[in-house]
Amino acid sequence: MLDIIAVNDENYDIDEKEFNVLVNKIQDNIIETLDILAPLKIRERKEKWEKKPWIDYEIRQMIKVKDRAFYNAKETNLDYDIEEHKRLRNQLVSTIRHKKKTFYENTIDKNKLDQKKLWHELKKLVV
Repeated sequence: MLDIIAVNDENYDIDEKEFNVLVNKIQDNIIETLDILAPLKIRERKEKWEKKPWIDYEIRQMIKVKDRAFYNAKETNLDYDIEEHKRLRNQLVSTIRHKKKTFYENTIDKNKLDQKKLWHELKKLVV
């Protein structure tokens, strides 16, 4: 890269085409160096709800609606928007509690005859 600049440093009459070629070479060298020194890392994004089987599509949609209402209330600072966010938040918490309770009840009922499976499921839920 320095050779390219040094060679052309003596010649001040560079036409536009040569200039673009030089810029592209410098840009390619910078990108190549960055790829070596700081390569892009591919990270897997873990699903944050996978450990909570009672969080289903309906609850995730409610979370999105509640979050939108929160940002709207924060932006407008109107009492109506703040109350709407609080109402959606309370409704979401109530739904989560209900679904979680139902999930635990179903898991216990499903395995109540086999103690080994019951304890296995309970340990899985607690940890």
